[in-house]
Amino acid sequence: MNFFGVGGFEFLLIIFIALFFLGPKNLIFGLRKMRLFYTQLKKQRDELISIVTEAVEIEELKKLDPVDDIKNDLKKIESSTKLDQIIDDVKGVTVTAASSVENNIKKQFKNCGTKEVATVVGKLIAEKAIKKGIK
Repeated sequence: MNFFGVGGFEFLLIIFIALFFLGPKNLIFGLRKMRLFYTQLKKQRDELISIVTEAVEIEELKKLDPVDDIKNDLKKIESSTKLDQIIDDVKGVTVTAASSVENNIKKQFKNCGTKEVATVVGKLIAEKAIKKGIK
């Protein structure tokens, strides 16, 4: 038997000394007090463990924060994607739109700079506007 690093003989010796100093009536009262103290100590230990575990989990989640990665990806997409649209402000609708992610533009200008792509998107939106009767 090993209780808090105290063997069986040592435990009996401690109880005998406590019995000698406290007496039989106060020994039971003292054991109850020790049990309550031990129970409170265990509760505090469990609380501390849960707080530390929660703090560690929060720190791990902060390290795994994908928001910065998503923002960087979004900036890359915005810089590589050219979008042009014509909007009817009175009706609040988009009349026509063209984007660099459309298949014919995407295939044609895979490795070109943004100015060339922007020029083609501008021409495409102009053609679409003329087809819809907008001059």
